[in-house]
Amino acid sequence: MMGWGARRRRIGLRLGAALCLLSVALTGVTPSAEATTPGTAVLLGSSSVGGHLGHTLLRELATVGVEVVLRRRSSTGLARPDFYDWPRSVSRGPELGGHAGVMVLLGGNDTQPIRLMRGQRRVRAVRWEHEEAWRDTYAGLVRAFGQTLCEQGARRVVWLLPPNPGRGAWSERLARVRAVQREAASAIRCAGDIPAVVIDGDAAEAPFGRDETSDGIHLNRAGASRYWARVGAAITRALGVRAGDPPEARGDAL
Repeated sequence: MMGWGARRRRIGLRLGAALCLLSVALTGVTPSAEATTPGTAVLLGSSSVGGHLGHTLLRELATVGVEVVLRRRSSTGLARPDFYDWPRSVSRGPELGGHAGVMVLLGGNDTQPIRLMRGQRRVRAVRWEHEEAWRDTYAGLVRAFGQTLCEQGARRVVWLLPPNPGRGAWSERLARVRAVQREAASAIRCAGDIPAVVIDGDAAEAPFGRDETSDGIHLNRAGASRYWARVGAAITRALGVRAGDPPEARGDAL
């Protein structure tokens, strides 16, 4: 025969389970999932990933408990898979599902004709001068790359538009790349139906100046710091980091 103390403990357990089920029904989130804090994120792309901008993202995200894994290949983008094929590299690389998200930072090398490949053979090229065809083709490459990231397990994609600190012809060409990326990357969906977040660190009213770039293409330390000040909060939110999450103790990234 069960004593009163045992019956009271059983009643307490049943009440706790009922409250937990009620919480799930009302919020759609289990308490354990709600309490999860992201541990790592991937930042992949071209030379800016290994420069001041990439290392600023690495250092600042570490302060909110996110360790950033850098994956860089200089002089690359999506327009020249004959030189470096990012979708193929990702599909053959490690699974991405163990990370809070994947950040993409490339495009500065895409201000050129697009070469389309079938395996190792080039099938055709889309000239930069054929603007409408170039835009449509490049948009398809952005969406396809996002799909590859999702198929490789990425929970969410955070697409960082390439900063445009330059002047003159290259800057005007990069503006087209940025515009196509902004629209096409917005169509990426991962992990069921989680939309990609497109983040732009530029601001028309306060463009990056000459003292914020080392060569008119890459941000220097000052430029990277102002980039983070503009959009750092948006990046942390996009990665699923809640305000007030305690940072883990980590060393200086630089």
